[in-house]
Amino acid sequence: MRPPPRSLPAALAATRHRVASWWRPYTFVTGRGPGYASGFGNKLFVLATAAGYALTHGYELVVEDTPGWGSSVTGADHEAGKQFKAAHLPDSMRQLFPSLRFEPGWFVHSRLASEISDQGVNYDRGECPALRRQRNAAFTGYFLTTASFHHQRSEILQRLRFAPAVDDYVDATYGDWLRLNPIGVHVRRGDRATNNLEPLLSYYTRALACFPPAAAVTVISDDPVFCREVLFADLLQNRRVLYVTNERHYVDLVVFSRCAGHVLANSTFSFWGAYRSSNFADKQIVCPKDCWLSFPNWQKI
Repeated sequence: MRPPPRSLPAALAATRHRVASWWRPYTFVTGRGPGYASGFGNKLFVLATAAGYALTHGYELVVEDTPGWGSSVTGADHEAGKQFKAAHLPDSMRQLFPSLRFEPGWFVHSRLASEISDQGVNYDRGECPALRRQRNAAFTGYFLTTASFHHQRSEILQRLRFAPAVDDYVDATYGDWLRLNPIGVHVRRGDRATNNLEPLLSYYTRALACFPPAAAVTVISDDPVFCREVLFADLLQNRRVLYVTNERHYVDLVVFSRCAGHVLANSTFSFWGAYRSSNFADKQIVCPKDCWLSFPNWQKI
């Protein structure tokens, strides 16, 4: 049975809405950009840069809905995926970021007019070139600097806040541990894995010495077995330690953010773990001396 025809005013209103939607100025993030298609920390930089640009120019940020990333976990025990479903944790970027607007590829690419790359970004100086006003432009590249959004930090973090289920899960799973006010330690292995242990051990030994010797330690890493059995086997043997394993990247990030202080790797994931902390300006944060993502109050060693 065919639905009854809409009244003329309703039809005109629907038409006006479609026309307004078509001509509304957007800022896009697509799944084709190398930054957004890579690690979770890199994704956050692209989203934050695009969100800051959209806020500055009064555009609406739209992210291309590209499912498939959400099944990745740290560690080797993929059976842990069962607990994610039971906890109703997000399986996609759309679910993870309820404050962002996601649209299918046809919507984005039918309106896309140009691209904004990170050509000219000076990462060593933390500088980002003035991004000229462009309607319906997509951000491509990495944009590994806060220059384009730090002045709007609170608004950006509000836009990039995770779904409430993530905080609920962290409270239920790690709440008791986090009440010990542990120091968060991030170790990045991945494409930087090496058999030369000395520089890594030297850095973490000096970094941990900046904190009280009795402080508990939370270790976040893409290789927790290496951390537990090799890197920290002796260094942390007299401390209370929690190795976070088999969690999704955003869970790792929230746990790390809630620690009382941070020891960072030279990593975008490390950066966001510290940057999104509620008391970011007052925390003790230690990072490598060659870290290009840092702030004046961070301690470089």
